[in-house]
Amino acid sequence: MNQIDTHLKVMTYGRHKGQLFTRLPISYLKWLIGKQAPDWEVAQAELERRGTTTLYDMEISGHAIDRASEPVVFKLFQATKLKNEGLHAWLYRMATDARKKGEENSPNKYHYKKLKFVFEDNDYYPTLKTVIPNV
Repeated sequence: MNQIDTHLKVMTYGRHKGQLFTRLPISYLKWLIGKQAPDWEVAQAELERRGTTTLYDMEISGHAIDRASEPVVFKLFQATKLKNEGLHAWLYRMATDARKKGEENSPNKYHYKKLKFVFEDNDYYPTLKTVIPNV
C-alpha cells in the first residue's frame, strides 16, 4: 500500500493543472501511471485510495453496470461468466470482445452476443457508457 496522502496534492501541469488528484478522472490517473509521467506515484496512490488498482484500458461507467444488473442482461451474465468472475470483470471482458469481434452498426455502437454496447472515446481510454439488450 502506498503511503502518499493524495488529499491535498494538486496537479501541476497539463490539462488538469490546478486540480486536486482526488478530483482527477480515473482514466487520466491510469494514463499518468502508464506513461510514467511526473507525479505518476501520486496517481498510483490515488487509485489505491479509491480502491482501483487494475490498469484496465477501458472504463466502465456506473450506468453500464446498472444496466448490466437488469434481468435480461444479468441472465446472460449468469450464463456466460467465467468461474469467480464478477459483474464488472464480465462486463469488461464482453465490452472488449464487442470492440474486437462485434458488428459495429454505427460509430461506437457494437452488437455482440445479443447486446448492444455503446462507447464514448475520450483522450485516454474508451468508456463503456451503456449496455442494452439487442432486440
